[in-house]
Amino acid sequence: MTIKLSKKPMVRETTAAYEHQADDGTIQTDEIRVRYYSISVADVKRQQAANAAKIAAGETLWFSELLAERLESLPDILDEKGKPIEITAENLENIDLQNLEAIRTAIDNDLSPKLRPQK
Repeated sequence: MTIKLSKKPMVRETTAAYEHQADDGTIQTDEIRVRYYSISVADVKRQQAANAAKIAAGETLWFSELLAERLESLPDILDEKGKPIEITAENLENIDLQNLEAIRTAIDNDLSPKLRPQK
């Protein structure tokens, strides 16, 4: 078997616990699908250099901006038209910080074989 190395990032999928307010006002937690671009060592190096430059310039690193670069889609989070939200930093800024952290943690856990649930 021969495998060609592709420069196109692989899309992986995991789930995250997402808290939201139901129509009756209660807080509910549902599992949502999180589709994200897999990351290579080169990507990590590039991202760390960009983050270091932002920090050196006195800029703040926001979850919304970092996740906008990693996420391919959040198929279960819909806009007013019933379509999955477009992945932009601006749209992610409207998501509760706890949910953004849950999404980030789900990606990290999915990429770490030691943390993945045994199947």
